[in-house]
Amino acid sequence: MRYSTTLVALSLTSFTAVLLLPEDAGGVLDFFLLPNKTNSSDGERQCRERGYDGLAALSTPEAYNQALEMSQDWRSIGMGIEVGLRYFPYNNSLLRWDDGNTPTPDTPWRNGNLKLKSHKTVGRIFYEGNLIFTDGTTRKIPICGNYGIREATFSLVTEAEPETFENATLGETLEPSYISCGIKCGLETRCRGAVFRSDVFTCKLFNTNLPLNITFRNNPQATMFVRARYPVYP
Repeated sequence: MRYSTTLVALSLTSFTAVLLLPEDAGGVLDFFLLPNKTNSSDGERQCRERGYDGLAALSTPEAYNQALEMSQDWRSIGMGIEVGLRYFPYNNSLLRWDDGNTPTPDTPWRNGNLKLKSHKTVGRIFYEGNLIFTDGTTRKIPICGNYGIREATFSLVTEAEPETFENATLGETLEPSYISCGIKCGLETRCRGAVFRSDVFTCKLFNTNLPLNITFRNNPQATMFVRARYPVYP
């Protein structure tokens, strides 16, 4: 499998890395805002008629932030954005993005809380930028998307590793290089950071408990990936 990797230098010790990560096939992260208001089911149908997989599944911070940027003009006039997020109240209260991924603990729910009702099963970006569930009948602006591509954006810090954080470790594996460590993090929707140790070739992944403000300690053999995050609302 091929991976397109771009590293942009910012300084001698840190730079930004953007990894385009295909799950099964080539392509690009591709969203499209339908030009007219419609309900959720009609929006999904129109997305598929235009060649998209359906309503956009914003299961990563990168996808969510891109959708926020694209929808800014609509949201600034109080318009919500229909997305590919479902609640299944009669299937163990399952929550799922339309790409098959489960929302992560740092998903930006409105008022910081996930409020579920059995008749509200369709996800929508509220005009303020956070997520709510609705019955899907109100006419809003749908955003279309394809599900075959992940885009992971990192800040990369060299010769440093983070201090130990309680309940923040997602897992640890052996990897041949720091690039493969970053790719591993990018393919995991719950990953918010990774550190590669070149002396022992270990790759430690960090989950959504990784703090926004990370304290580093010097380690010449370590490279730290700090992933983009979901927006945080008061």
